[in-house]
Amino acid sequence: MNNYSAIKYAAVCLSLSVAASCSTWAPSPSPEMDMNLDRYDLKGDVASVRNIVYDVDSSEDGYVASSVAASTSNIYLEFDDNGRGTFMERFNKSGEPVSEMRIQYGSNGRVSDSKLVSADGKILESSVYKYRRGGRLQSMTVKDGNDSLKKHEEYDYFGRDSIKALFTFKEGEEPSGYRIMKYDSEGRNTEAVTYSSKGKQFSEFVIRYDSLGRRKSVDSKSLLFGSMVTEMDYNEDGFCSGMRFSGENRPEMQVRFTFKTDSCGNWTEKVTYHDDVPTKLEKREITYRH
Repeated sequence: MNNYSAIKYAAVCLSLSVAASCSTWAPSPSPEMDMNLDRYDLKGDVASVRNIVYDVDSSEDGYVASSVAASTSNIYLEFDDNGRGTFMERFNKSGEPVSEMRIQYGSNGRVSDSKLVSADGKILESSVYKYRRGGRLQSMTVKDGNDSLKKHEEYDYFGRDSIKALFTFKEGEEPSGYRIMKYDSEGRNTEAVTYSSKGKQFSEFVIRYDSLGRRKSVDSKSLLFGSMVTEMDYNEDGFCSGMRFSGENRPEMQVRFTFKTDSCGNWTEKVTYHDDVPTKLEKREITYRH
């Protein structure tokens, strides 16, 4: 992948990850990895969660799980006493482990490094996070299993509401591009625009929140996918219950979610409907400390 393609890929992934997410979680003003309970719609003294996604067959009488789906959400997560993710294991549709990620935290309570390894123990990727004296993220460096640079980002801060991230994909090269991120007074990410080193815009997204701080809509633009608007609805339990996607030269699509919860108020089953047709069943087995 050349630098131009890599910039476009990074920009698209950023915009699509925000647009596709239906979590109430919002990024913090420092853009390091964040794997806390909020990100996974969890609350309480959760020790671990096993998540499995199934394809479903629908009928007039409802639906039935047919087989485990190929999904990046087939995972097992562990959390520490502070609700921070410390371990994540991914599985294929046969239930076999694919990879493991371990996350470590520094004395400041922030992510210091992470390591991704394959099921047979081979290092696939390692990340190191460095911070300024005041606690804000200074840089992030990601390397592959051969210790070659995959991505490096340096962060400049402008007041409390704007961050400029300069990124490169090869050792010793000038920055390949940059990303401007803006935040509101609550520390919620409201805007991100990605540019090439020459100032060509590759993507943009604008996030709006409701009065409870939940994502209400995302307006996104990218060179590859054009413009798209994503709107979210929430049920009385605070879970995202629906999403609507619309954009240029594409029909509007609606996704709806229904939930079953446990006694702690965490969802244990989630059914996804596309245009009112059930397509996915997601089950979670949650382990509590007490």
